[in-house]
Amino acid sequence: LYYLEKQKEKYVIIADTNIAVNFDFKDFINEHKESGADVSVAYTVQEIPEGLVNAQNSRKDMFYTFKLEDGRVKNWYINRKEDGLQNLSMNIYCFDREYLINLVNEAYVHGQTYLERDVLSNEVDAIHIHGYKYEGYYARICDRKSFFEENMKLLKDENLEGLFAGGQIYTKLRDDNPTRYIGDAKASNVMVADGCVIEGEIENSILFRGVKVGKGAKVKNCILMQDTEIKAGANLEYVITDKKVTVTEDKEVKGTDTFPVFVAKRQTI
Repeated sequence: LYYLEKQKEKYVIIADTNIAVNFDFKDFINEHKESGADVSVAYTVQEIPEGLVNAQNSRKDMFYTFKLEDGRVKNWYINRKEDGLQNLSMNIYCFDREYLINLVNEAYVHGQTYLERDVLSNEVDAIHIHGYKYEGYYARICDRKSFFEENMKLLKDENLEGLFAGGQIYTKLRDDNPTRYIGDAKASNVMVADGCVIEGEIENSILFRGVKVGKGAKVKNCILMQDTEIKAGANLEYVITDKKVTVTEDKEVKGTDTFPVFVAKRQTI
């Protein structure tokens, strides 16, 4: 629930969790108000990402594209695999709170379960849906491959600036020591959080808080999440680890740029 105190008006913002974006909801709400719409949806103009249309996506997630006229959604398409640039939904919506409550109650009565598929897509003529074009930096996570690629993009300054240069981003605090580079440690083109201890070599990688890389270990093109420990002599390339993973001495784990290896939480290799 987003509340604008000065106007004494209430709006609801609904958003999925697979898009990383520094989004200014105030601009979104103001444009929603000015349009006089019942619903506003944020969208980007882009080609459909491979991860959304990949037949191997066992979750079979739905994605939505639009045809717009003067900013209003006139046609709503579900999983439409068109070539070229499309108006692709970010699954970020703005509703007047009371309108959303009435919409949900009506959907419940008719046994409808999906807001976009069952309600919005079928009622574009009856519901005024306004399209809000987003042109800033964002990362859309569709699968493991896109997760890896979008994280790797943040090793470039322009992408890091694009994502974090807007409003403040808050996270859970875990105060720790600055990262320590010990002995013959080497680091090149990396993003390293606090609390890490580096004795080996790291290159083109992202290390979350508390990661340890042992003496003689090599980490290249990897994403190592919180408290992962890479023991001495291990060699990792194109690997994603979840929290508290341990790679033991002298082990070699390698994926590729199109298929990075994933190691689940608290696993030991």
